[in-house]
Amino acid sequence: MTGFAVVDVETTGPLPGRQDRITEIAVVHVGPGGQIVDEWDSLVNPERDLGTQEIHGIRASDVQYAPTFRDLAPRVAELLAGRVFVAHSLPYDRAFVRAEFDRLGIRLPFDEAPGLCTMELAGQFLATSSRSLAGCCAAAGVLLTDQHRALDDARAAAGLLRHYLHRSTALDWNGHLATAAAARWPILPRRSARPVRRGATSHFLDRITTIR
Repeated sequence: MTGFAVVDVETTGPLPGRQDRITEIAVVHVGPGGQIVDEWDSLVNPERDLGTQEIHGIRASDVQYAPTFRDLAPRVAELLAGRVFVAHSLPYDRAFVRAEFDRLGIRLPFDEAPGLCTMELAGQFLATSSRSLAGCCAAAGVLLTDQHRALDDARAAAGLLRHYLHRSTALDWNGHLATAAAARWPILPRRSARPVRRGATSHFLDRITTIR
């Protein structure tokens, strides 16, 4: 279970804990050596309008049959448990994940395991003043295929993490891993909700149209 959980969320707006919600989430598991070992993503029905659609490109039809965060919470907790939480904007992504669990009355042990921000670490490893995901990826030679899709952004952040891991022994990587492994995570009852990915709804509707 040890390793890193690289997370990206797309949201309805910038205000976690208020009216804004997660509308897509991805978690990429990275091993202690920097290799991607697993990945998971899903659209999330935010139970409100989609907000800044010009940024994330998610349509109402995309999330119409998507699970709510309540439905996905047990799986998300399972994916994060025991791993170092990593994101390109750690305060932003973690705040939204925390807010979603807070709405469910579930406390996550983020205070016990601080996490890592690939944006913040860029100053130590990259010869660029840019702190955007695209700018950091360009400087590190990491592929970023489709920005503002949660899985593509999480894969790119995982690539930055690998770049950093291979270029520094000064950071206490093992200390972060040990702290994350020791954090006490809640065990939630599993639900049957399956993830819904971008394009899945349109493909489903296309099949219905074809059958008719």
